[in-house]
Amino acid sequence: MHCHTSGNRNLGWIWVAAKDPDHLLLERIIRRTGFMTIAILSLVFGVTIWALMFRHVRKPLMEMGLVMNRVMHGALTARLRIEGKDELGQLGERLNTMVQELETMDEQLQAANLQLMMRAERMVGVGEMASRLAH
Repeated sequence: MHCHTSGNRNLGWIWVAAKDPDHLLLERIIRRTGFMTIAILSLVFGVTIWALMFRHVRKPLMEMGLVMNRVMHGALTARLRIEGKDELGQLGERLNTMVQELETMDEQLQAANLQLMMRAERMVGVGEMASRLAH
Protein backbone atom coordinates (compact mmCIF):
# COMPACT_ATOMS: atom_id res chain seq x y z
CA MET A 1 0.00 0.00 0.00
CA HIS A 2 1.29 3.45 -0.79
CA CYS A 3 0.12 7.01 -0.83
CA HIS A 4 -0.63 8.49 -4.21
CA THR A 5 0.31 12.17 -4.42
CA SER A 6 0.21 14.86 -7.03
CA GLY A 7 2.70 17.62 -6.31
CA ASN A 8 2.29 18.41 -2.62
CA ARG A 9 -1.36 17.32 -2.43
CA ASN A 10 -2.33 13.99 -0.97
CA LEU A 11 -4.98 12.31 -3.21
CA GLY A 12 -5.68 9.33 -0.99
CA TRP A 13 -4.65 5.77 -0.56
CA ILE A 14 -4.67 3.17 -3.35
CA TRP A 15 -4.77 -0.54 -2.61
CA VAL A 16 -2.93 -2.70 -5.07
CA ALA A 17 -3.82 -6.36 -4.87
CA ALA A 18 -2.61 -9.16 -7.05
CA LYS A 19 -5.02 -11.97 -7.82
CA ASP A 20 -4.02 -15.55 -7.40
CA PRO A 21 -3.35 -17.15 -10.86
CA ASP A 22 -5.59 -20.07 -9.92
CA HIS A 23 -8.39 -17.61 -9.15
CA LEU A 24 -7.93 -15.96 -12.59
CA LEU A 25 -8.09 -19.37 -14.26
CA LEU A 26 -11.28 -20.18 -12.37
CA GLU A 27 -12.86 -16.88 -13.47
CA ARG A 28 -12.00 -17.67 -17.12
CA ILE A 29 -13.53 -21.12 -16.83
CA ILE A 30 -16.70 -19.70 -15.27
CA ARG A 31 -16.91 -17.04 -17.99
CA ARG A 32 -16.44 -19.64 -20.77
CA THR A 33 -18.99 -21.93 -19.17
CA GLY A 34 -21.48 -19.08 -19.07
CA PHE A 35 -20.89 -18.31 -22.75
CA MET A 36 -21.19 -21.99 -23.65
CA THR A 37 -24.44 -22.26 -21.67
CA ILE A 38 -25.86 -19.23 -23.47
CA ALA A 39 -24.77 -20.65 -26.83
CA ILE A 40 -26.32 -24.05 -26.13
CA LEU A 41 -29.56 -22.49 -24.86
CA SER A 42 -29.71 -20.28 -27.95
CA LEU A 43 -29.23 -23.31 -30.18
CA VAL A 44 -31.96 -25.26 -28.36
CA PHE A 45 -34.28 -22.25 -28.57
CA GLY A 46 -33.57 -21.84 -32.30
CA VAL A 47 -34.21 -25.51 -33.06
CA THR A 48 -37.45 -25.38 -31.06
CA ILE A 49 -38.66 -22.32 -32.98
CA TRP A 50 -37.72 -23.98 -36.28
CA ALA A 51 -39.62 -27.15 -35.33
CA LEU A 52 -42.71 -25.13 -34.41
CA MET A 53 -42.48 -23.17 -37.65
CA PHE A 54 -42.14 -26.41 -39.61
CA ARG A 55 -45.11 -28.01 -37.92
CA HIS A 56 -47.45 -25.02 -37.86
CA VAL A 57 -46.52 -23.09 -40.98
CA ARG A 58 -44.45 -24.98 -43.52
CA LYS A 59 -46.29 -28.31 -43.33
CA PRO A 60 -49.79 -26.82 -43.95
CA LEU A 61 -48.43 -24.68 -46.79
CA MET A 62 -46.84 -27.74 -48.39
CA GLU A 63 -50.13 -29.66 -48.08
CA MET A 64 -51.97 -26.74 -49.68
CA GLY A 65 -49.49 -26.79 -52.53
CA LEU A 66 -50.07 -30.52 -53.06
CA VAL A 67 -53.86 -30.08 -53.15
CA MET A 68 -53.55 -27.14 -55.55
CA ASN A 69 -51.30 -29.23 -57.79
CA ARG A 70 -53.85 -32.06 -57.85
CA VAL A 71 -56.64 -29.60 -58.69
CA MET A 72 -54.50 -28.07 -61.42
CA HIS A 73 -54.25 -31.53 -63.00
CA GLY A 74 -58.02 -32.05 -62.92
CA ALA A 75 -58.66 -33.75 -59.56
CA LEU A 76 -61.55 -31.53 -58.53
CA THR A 77 -62.44 -33.89 -55.67
CA ALA A 78 -59.18 -33.09 -53.85
CA ARG A 79 -59.69 -31.43 -50.49
CA LEU A 80 -57.41 -30.12 -47.78
CA ARG A 81 -57.67 -31.55 -44.26
CA ILE A 82 -58.17 -28.56 -41.95
CA GLU A 83 -56.54 -28.83 -38.52
CA GLY A 84 -56.99 -25.39 -36.99
CA LYS A 85 -58.95 -22.16 -36.97
CA ASP A 86 -55.92 -19.87 -37.34
CA GLU A 87 -55.08 -17.93 -40.51
CA LEU A 88 -53.74 -21.03 -42.25
CA GLY A 89 -56.88 -22.96 -41.33
CA GLN A 90 -59.03 -20.17 -42.76
CA LEU A 91 -56.93 -20.16 -45.92
CA GLY A 92 -57.40 -23.93 -46.19
CA GLU A 93 -61.16 -23.59 -45.80
CA ARG A 94 -61.22 -20.99 -48.58
CA LEU A 95 -59.16 -23.29 -50.79
CA ASN A 96 -61.62 -26.14 -50.17
CA THR A 97 -64.57 -23.81 -50.90
CA MET A 98 -62.94 -22.65 -54.14
CA VAL A 99 -62.30 -26.24 -55.27
CA GLN A 100 -65.89 -27.21 -54.35
CA GLU A 101 -67.19 -24.34 -56.49
CA LEU A 102 -64.92 -25.38 -59.35
CA GLU A 103 -66.25 -28.93 -59.08
CA THR A 104 -69.86 -27.65 -59.12
CA MET A 105 -69.16 -25.45 -62.16
CA ASP A 106 -67.47 -28.38 -63.91
CA GLU A 107 -70.53 -30.58 -63.28
CA GLN A 108 -72.84 -27.83 -64.58
CA LEU A 109 -70.64 -27.37 -67.65
CA GLN A 110 -70.68 -31.10 -68.36
CA ALA A 111 -74.49 -31.18 -67.98
CA ALA A 112 -74.85 -28.21 -70.35
CA ASN A 113 -72.49 -29.86 -72.81
CA LEU A 114 -74.55 -33.07 -72.70
CA GLN A 115 -77.74 -31.09 -73.39
CA LEU A 116 -76.07 -29.37 -76.35
CA MET A 117 -74.93 -32.71 -77.74
CA MET A 118 -78.48 -34.12 -77.42
CA ARG A 119 -79.88 -31.05 -79.22
CA ALA A 120 -77.26 -31.39 -81.91
CA GLU A 121 -78.22 -35.04 -82.42
CA ARG A 122 -81.90 -34.06 -82.67
CA MET A 123 -81.02 -31.35 -85.18
CA VAL A 124 -79.08 -33.90 -87.25
CA GLY A 125 -82.13 -36.19 -87.12
CA VAL A 126 -84.44 -33.34 -88.17
CA GLY A 127 -82.03 -32.44 -90.97
CA GLU A 128 -81.94 -36.02 -92.24
CA MET A 129 -85.75 -36.23 -92.14
CA ALA A 130 -86.04 -32.93 -94.00
CA SER A 131 -83.55 -34.17 -96.55
CA ARG A 132 -85.59 -37.37 -97.15
CA LEU A 133 -88.82 -35.44 -97.51
CA ALA A 134 -87.23 -33.06 -99.97
CA HIS A 135 -86.25 -35.88 -102.35
